[in-house]
Amino acid sequence: MYAVTGHRPERLGISYSERDRRVLTRFAIQTLGTYCDLDDTLITGMALGWDQACAEAARSLGMRYIAAIPFEGQESTWPEEAQRRYGRLLASADLIVTISTRANISSAFKARNVYMVDRAETIIALYDGTARGGTFHAVTYAKTQGRRVINVWKDWQAFFGGQRHTSNSV
Repeated sequence: MYAVTGHRPERLGISYSERDRRVLTRFAIQTLGTYCDLDDTLITGMALGWDQACAEAARSLGMRYIAAIPFEGQESTWPEEAQRRYGRLLASADLIVTISTRANISSAFKARNVYMVDRAETIIALYDGTARGGTFHAVTYAKTQGRRVINVWKDWQAFFGGQRHTSNSV
């Protein structure tokens, strides 16, 4: 089993636009196709950015995925289109696991990350290496648990840099 952890769009150097979402999803399809056994299952925390791109990629590749949501309503403050996309991704998930109540949002996100790491053999991270935030905590926890962590940050930088250059000429 695989789990993904990674940054939201602003930390990835992209916007919340449909174009940037498609670029990130193409990268996720390429990444999962490279590192995953597509007959296996992926766990995603369903946050905006890398998590959702991987859910879309799994769906596109025919891979099973579990939506491990930290609490009901995590999407309530997102833009309307992002909420609709989230609903579609939840509807196509093979399993939805709600980790916590909304009583303590910070602990719900941490509990979601622990849930994912504890169930996966390999973590595919889109992580910039900074020592703060949820992705940092998920990667650190995964390493303490002896999980294989594949960080695709450099691959993302090369991929996105090429996409940015290409998109300027279109």
